[in-house]
Amino acid sequence: YQAFTTNEASVGVKVTPRTLEGAVWEFEVAFDTHTQELKDDLLKSATLVAADGSPVPPLGWKGAPPGGHHRSGVLSFAAPSPAPKMIELRLNRRGEVKPRIYSWSPALAVPPAPAK
Repeated sequence: YQAFTTNEASVGVKVTPRTLEGAVWEFEVAFDTHTQELKDDLLKSATLVAADGSPVPPLGWKGAPPGGHHRSGVLSFAAPSPAPKMIELRLNRRGEVKPRIYSWSPALAVPPAPAK
């Protein structure tokens, strides 16, 4: 899957899907700044949104705790059912007017079924 990076308010955020199949979907998330403490609570500020607009809250965060200028880890979600053709990961960061939005098509990562 393609990684996407946004740079706003002097904070870079890179998001890379690790897996978009199975019961749990995972995303690698990395924050980088030199101007502020990274206090984001991703369990409260992140949402996975399916094409129909259904929000899915995170199951967990395995990574660096809030604080510092560099943070990274893995954010996990229960897979939406049925599997959507498009998904968005939205990060609502304190002090930023709009959420940061990262989009992928999970269907493109599933190989076609073999011909019979």
